[in-house]
Amino acid sequence: MGLISLQLIFPVTWLQALRMRFQREQLQKTEAEHKAKDEFLAVMSHELRTPLHAIVGLTGLLRLDSSRGKQEEYVERLHSAAQHQLHLVGNILDMAKAASQTMQLDNQPFRLMLVLQAITGLITPLARQKGLELLVQVNGVAEGVTLLGDRLRLTQVLMNLLNNAVKYTRYGYITLEVTVQTLASGGYRIHFAVADTGIGIPFEKLAYLFEPFSQMTGQATLQQGGVGLGLAISKRLVMAMGGELSVNSQQGEGSTFAFELVFKAAPLLVVDDVAVTRHTLPPGLRVLLVDDAELNRFVGAEMLHNMGVSDVMLAPDGESAILQLQQRDFDVILLDISMPGMDGFAVTRWLRRHGNNPHMPVIALSAHALDQVKQEGEAVGMDAFLPKPFEYSDLETVIQQVLSARRRC
Repeated sequence: MGLISLQLIFPVTWLQALRMRFQREQLQKTEAEHKAKDEFLAVMSHELRTPLHAIVGLTGLLRLDSSRGKQEEYVERLHSAAQHQLHLVGNILDMAKAASQTMQLDNQPFRLMLVLQAITGLITPLARQKGLELLVQVNGVAEGVTLLGDRLRLTQVLMNLLNNAVKYTRYGYITLEVTVQTLASGGYRIHFAVADTGIGIPFEKLAYLFEPFSQMTGQATLQQGGVGLGLAISKRLVMAMGGELSVNSQQGEGSTFAFELVFKAAPLLVVDDVAVTRHTLPPGLRVLLVDDAELNRFVGAEMLHNMGVSDVMLAPDGESAILQLQQRDFDVILLDISMPGMDGFAVTRWLRRHGNNPHMPVIALSAHALDQVKQEGEAVGMDAFLPKPFEYSDLETVIQQVLSARRRC
């Protein structure tokens, strides 16, 4: 009986070992595939964002000094194309992050009215090109309200919804309605709604509306473009911020997309609205710009010069940056992360340990729009993270923020 039992047990044990080995191999294969995908996304992000940074920066410079009507038209179209390309790339990368559950929010204080003004400033020209009117209605007290949340993600959602409204509306108007409710806790409940008088959505399409790569079909929409990620990523971003994106639509009668978010109140931000509009920085500012790409150094320096900064020093690599830091002091460093030899992380570590002014503000510049890159930067002591490509307003805002934070310390 003992021999028979052993003969029965041995095949079972052997099968279990085989099964465990197969499962282990499958797990390793899956992990390798995920790693390969993440590496591919990192490389794709860097390769796409690096030339886009130069495109957006250079077109922004041309827009500031465009005296010929035809040149202005060409520049506006080029800038619009670059922004559209950047928007698509951002949606693709965010969709991948959402699918792999690696998306993280960057909660920082921001002024609600400044966000709304920036968004409407971008959408209004697009609406006018199609003969549409953009109406903005704010209910409740919003002026001076400072929220704690992810300003960029909120902007991305509203831009996606408004762009879609413009895209699918031929006649009439588009409405952005924002309702602010003050909570007993001191926070705010804010309802956002984007309505249009467009073509509407057939009932049978509503169930698939928020699926990735799904778009309206038909002759009326074949010319609209896009990759079908805007609504899918918007829904996931709203969920990540604690809300739910809903739609109410009938074919031929327009659509309304709405969501509601709760924000904590943040300390009042002291923001010079005139300075933000003009993109000016404090006089006498000394800036060190470190980037291994010559074109990016040129664009960055021109941006700073146009903001009133005359004292801009350039460095093509980490070693050159350290030589400059040993010779003189700066008010802020704009530091590229990915450089051959000594990268931005190594420069920051050196500055914090051995620099003449170890508390010098460091703003990381990177075409790698990945959360782990930002986390590593924070770990070595970088003060802020500015992903490429960036606009004048982005650069001006982050410099003002780090300077203000250092003054409070």
